[in-house]
Amino acid sequence: MNTIRETRSIETDEIWVIRRKRLWQRRYCLQCEMEVSVVGPDEAAFIAFTNVASIFECIGTGQVHIEYLEGATPMICVESLRSIRV
Repeated sequence: MNTIRETRSIETDEIWVIRRKRLWQRRYCLQCEMEVSVVGPDEAAFIAFTNVASIFECIGTGQVHIEYLEGATPMICVESLRSIRV
């Protein structure tokens, strides 16, 4: 008796969509000289794929544009996040 073996491959793709509450505001950035989105340090770290400590280091070295709003929370220009080196 002859035995026939058959192999089948199934390819699958997965897409994960992670929705987060947007904490973005629109403000005028003096360094960019245009209206931009600004976010807090936690959201900036998420956008830049880094941690909050690195964001504060970038704030200290002037790599990102910031604006201090009420409550002394630094708001970070999203446009300036594109150029950071962490």
